[in-house]
Amino acid sequence: MSSNSALTQAKANRLIAQIGDLRKGRTTLARYPILGTNDTEGAFLDHLAERKPGASAFRAGWPDFLVEHEGNLFCVEVKSGHDDVRESQRTMFAALDRAGIRTYVWHPRRPLTLTPWRAFRPL
Repeated sequence: MSSNSALTQAKANRLIAQIGDLRKGRTTLARYPILGTNDTEGAFLDHLAERKPGASAFRAGWPDFLVEHEGNLFCVEVKSGHDDVRESQRTMFAALDRAGIRTYVWHPRRPLTLTPWRAFRPL
């Protein structure tokens, strides 16, 4: 095995171990910039984990639009074709629900309808 492939394998092994630690709740994303955080974001996630145990910080699953209408806020996810709501979106939309912000799905085949995300079924 060449030194370059050994280095690559070592990085892959570390990443696999890091993902395992995350899944088991042993650490936060801040420790691993390869998973999508820069140093400042990582510092925030570490701070959040220390100060607010059990808090969730989301990066994936945000709806396409945050809409304000007559002082009310709601979110809209736009779907086309046979797209369905992804698991990361379900997690996010449920968190928004808990905060009192409703999320709806809009599809061009039903242009006059905003469907609550829990009731949406792909066309």
